[in-house]
Amino acid sequence: MKLTVVTVCYNSAATIRDTLESLVHQTDRDFEYIIVDGVSKDETLSIVREYQEVLSIRIVSEPDKGLYDAMNKGVRLASGDVVALLNSDDYYEPETVERVKACFEEDPSLDIVSGAMRLVSYQKKELRVVQNRPLERIVYEMPLNEPATFVKKAVYEEVGGFDLKYAVSADYDFTCRAYKAKKKFKYIPEILTNMRMGGLSGGGDGGVQGIRTAIQTAKDDYEIVEKNFGETHKLHFLKKYMILRLRMAKRYFWKSRSCR
Repeated sequence: MKLTVVTVCYNSAATIRDTLESLVHQTDRDFEYIIVDGVSKDETLSIVREYQEVLSIRIVSEPDKGLYDAMNKGVRLASGDVVALLNSDDYYEPETVERVKACFEEDPSLDIVSGAMRLVSYQKKELRVVQNRPLERIVYEMPLNEPATFVKKAVYEEVGGFDLKYAVSADYDFTCRAYKAKKKFKYIPEILTNMRMGGLSGGGDGGVQGIRTAIQTAKDDYEIVEKNFGETHKLHFLKKYMILRLRMAKRYFWKSRSCR
């Protein structure tokens, strides 16, 4: 079983070394590695090239239409049976590749394997560990820890890649489509990935920008559930959306008061 790891990056010089170091220190180094860069203007590519020989990195640097467009490129380029998407501010545990390959080799009928992830601060301080939610919760929320999820390439080929319509929740939409196609999921309790808070879906600092991202997520999720599962469950997301809009309005109100 061949594994491909894809890292999408843009101006990631501050964090990508941790990502690369985590791959260098894998207990199983037999994997393909692809970097999809959005023409970074900082030192990202210089850092990546320091590791090009030891990791045999295939580097693609060209303009893209955002995170999910770059991820779709990486999936298309992958020659592995299984594809992992490792963000440029996240990093694996040393035994991640070994554990995941063992799962697929022990049960070749598996389509998707997902593990626990450790949420860390920008300085890599542990915040908490997050396990996957029950798969049946998919009609209410994204059940998988996307940074700790590994998918057979054949699944992407069958159900399609990430829909660029969804700026924040395209991974949720993809998971819904895989679920509807009756793909076989497996959860493992071990921590596979360390996820830095503050990325596209990492939440940020809880301020206005964080609320804006949460509002966009709720809007996307509402449309995704309606599209994939019909009218039954979408009211959950409408309620969430309205609460977030009220939180945003409240923040602007107090901000305007403090500026008087």
